[in-house]
Amino acid sequence: MRVSVIIPNFDKGRSLAACLDAVFAQAPAPDEVIVVDDASTDGSAGLASRYDIRLLRNAVNRGVSHARNRGAAAATGDVLVFVDSDVALAPGALANAVAELERYPSCGVVQGIYADRPMFPGGGAVAAYKTRAEHHWRSRRAGVVDATLFALTAVRREAWEAVGGFDETLRDAEDVEWGTRLPDAWEIRMSADVLGHHDDTDRLRPYLREVFRRARTYATTLTARPIRRRRGIDVAAVATMTSAAAVLPGVALAVWRPWLAFVPVLALLGFLVLDRAVLRYGPSFVAIRYLTHVVEFAGMALGSRRLQQAFAALFAVALAAGLVLFLGAQDWTPVRDLAAHLGSGRVAGILGLAALINAAGLVLGLISWRALFADLGARVSGWTSSRLFFVGFLTKFLPGRFIALPVLLRMGREVDVGPVRLAGLFALSWGVVALTGLTVGIAAGPGLAGARFGWLLLAALPVVALLIRPALFNSALALALRVLRRPPPAVSASDRGMRGALAAQTLSWVVSGHHLWLLAVVAGAPPVASYAVCIGGFAAGAVAGVVVLVAPDGLGVREAVVMVGLVTVLPFSVATSVVLASRLVCSLSEMAVGAGGLLTAELMHRRRPAPVALGGPR
Repeated sequence: MRVSVIIPNFDKGRSLAACLDAVFAQAPAPDEVIVVDDASTDGSAGLASRYDIRLLRNAVNRGVSHARNRGAAAATGDVLVFVDSDVALAPGALANAVAELERYPSCGVVQGIYADRPMFPGGGAVAAYKTRAEHHWRSRRAGVVDATLFALTAVRREAWEAVGGFDETLRDAEDVEWGTRLPDAWEIRMSADVLGHHDDTDRLRPYLREVFRRARTYATTLTARPIRRRRGIDVAAVATMTSAAAVLPGVALAVWRPWLAFVPVLALLGFLVLDRAVLRYGPSFVAIRYLTHVVEFAGMALGSRRLQQAFAALFAVALAAGLVLFLGAQDWTPVRDLAAHLGSGRVAGILGLAALINAAGLVLGLISWRALFADLGARVSGWTSSRLFFVGFLTKFLPGRFIALPVLLRMGREVDVGPVRLAGLFALSWGVVALTGLTVGIAAGPGLAGARFGWLLLAALPVVALLIRPALFNSALALALRVLRRPPPAVSASDRGMRGALAAQTLSWVVSGHHLWLLAVVAGAPPVASYAVCIGGFAAGAVAGVVVLVAPDGLGVREAVVMVGLVTVLPFSVATSVVLASRLVCSLSEMAVGAGGLLTAELMHRRRPAPVALGGPR
């Protein structure tokens, strides 16, 4: 058989020489070696030209799928051996691959495995993990398999032509997708005798980004495209990945309700038992393996439409259960006491008015969100942007709030708002909520501590400054990220959008705080002395509750902060009743506005016009 080696290359100057040296050290040597340079910028194409190869250059970067296809089109061999430019073949790898094809006439693809030692020694924990993990799991699967991986793979010419090359629209999971189009008549084999030393990344963040990207593309590819060759489901792998991903939400549940501590314990045990082979490699290996599973789960969930639909259904069920449990956990004693003292009709009227006041504040919060969304998201109807607001808003009643993430990302994608822009929107919105809430809370200091603390009114200066110069918010955010050595923000707000968001959210805090003031006055608090205490205390308490993610709607946290102010104008026992009544009012009004708003927004969204995306990263 005539053998052609095809090496796609993009900026692999560190490993390309070792890759080519290993290819030419094979016995027997390949009949031809083709390097397709995909517009490298590190001089690796010049390095490749020093070898006895056929060098094909792309003027622009077109991805590994195109590079492999171009190399295969130029090749003349009966066997096409694809070797990535960061892989160095072990001695005898080519001969063993060809022998495997000759031994099994029905075999169309022979893929190798990574050796248990990397291309270059001396790497850190991440490189060690990748090397051992790839060698371990591929070695266990030696023999007939149902998926293709093209880092070091030999393909019979007839099998290649039966498929027709890689999908050049894919830059990840393109090898797996290729295998789904291979006719069942051709076997796919993995051989432990075809070894290659891989040059792995030694940084955790780039590695996890790659894992996420490949998992998402893989899920999208397999669920959105016609598949000729069906893969079997690795139930153990799915169970392991799901168990690992369930640990963090389980911890949130345990913090919320200690009797649910068995959930994260069982999830962690499931991960360790199902993936018990990793235990012998040590704690760092187990930790990286755990993170890998969690990130893979996130990528699969966000890439698969079926999983997204399942998450949407799970979110609806969890939200309904959370609302029922949340209401059941409320202390209704203050309402009964007030009804006995003031009369049921009067109490119902007071609570109803307080609920309407708080609902008005929530609507102003929605207006703040829509101001930012119109500024940074997509030109869609206000109802469409409101869907995202209400889903994010209702997650406050769920411990941990993690379950809503796939639902939010799916909704954003429907209106051409990708994860980068959506994350930026929520980050900016949360910044506006926190800044305005703390400002209103601190500015109430003089009413709480006396006139000598009037200087606390200076806390309003940041909001005033931002209303005058909204660009300061973007500058402050960029500076904070620079100090933290993080990339610059992907999105930024315009002056108009920031002014609208700040004004609406500040007014939202002030309006909502009036419900607490109404309840306090009815309970006997002096109207003037309690005004600033109630308005500011409610805003500060609500922000504190938002920060504590594991407590549904900041349960307990908000009340503790509000009590600090109320006890200065009411007896402790009365202040306690007012705080509990406020919690009931807020819970009922927020559930009504949130659930009703989401249902209305969903119905109106279905009549939406096509979105017009704004520029910038998706």
